Amino acid sequence: MTIKHKLGSTLATAALAAGALSIGVSTATPASAAASNCPSGYASHQTYDFYDASGNLAAVGYVFGYLDDVCTDLVARGSYYGLYKWMSDGITDYPGTGTGSIWDNGYYREYAGPIQISDVYGELCKTFYFGMQDSSGSWLFNTSETVGCN
Repeated sequence: MTIKHKLGSTLATAALAAGALSIGVSTATPASAAASNCPSGYASHQTYDFYDASGNLAAVGYVFGYLDDVCTDLVARGSYYGLYKWMSDGITDYPGTGTGSIWDNGYYREYAGPIQISDVYGELCKTFYFGMQDSSGSWLFNTSETVGCN
């Protein structure tokens, strides 16, 4: 599986670590795949592209930084958009820097999230999680990335 990271700001520079199982899929792409569902007005953002074993775009993970919080969501793409499957979107504060963790896990057709968490100390020290399975329950990707911690 391949992950392509597009940096939209200086939120972080490291790419996500790849997950376990992958499958092949067709290349059909819907005409109206949704963009991020996070609110507008962000100060910075990143996008993470997730590909299946055949090189087809499976999903895009979005991370948006605001003045006092962070928002993420995971949007299915290509032949995975509209397919009933397990999706996972999560944010966890690094201990001592924020307010805890929040998750949106479940069976969805289009996206998991958006979820938001407060950034009460004004620093983006968080771990972001993105995961998605195919309709048979095999992992396409299951990743995490810790950013903003020095």
